Amino acid sequence: MKSIQLLIKQLADKGIYRPTYRFEHAIYLLPDGTMIDGDYCDGIRGADHRAIFGAVNYGSYYETNNTNEFWKRLHRDYRLVRLVPETKTALLKGRQQLTPIQRHLILRNGYTIERY
Repeated sequence: MKSIQLLIKQLADKGIYRPTYRFEHAIYLLPDGTMIDGDYCDGIRGADHRAIFGAVNYGSYYETNNTNEFWKRLHRDYRLVRLVPETKTALLKGRQQLTPIQRHLILRNGYTIERY
């Protein structure tokens, strides 16, 4: 697993990291329970999950539009969970395992876990 602090720094450097303590506004849940905000304004999400593409440099995955490989690598490297607040869904990739804090937060907030 790659450094979560490095990911947070990369996101901050690109201006797309906004921490949140409001689960209903989070679009990413990191293994330590840190949540990344979906940039909500008046109840509408302003950030797309793909904004993270600009912060994580995977070279050819992004350049060739192989988004499936990008997501697979992102989930594997950082153990993050993609959250979809609009449908209360937590997206995991393949056989990804949740950390105890991720599982607790997801279940406590009534989210459904879905693998893609």
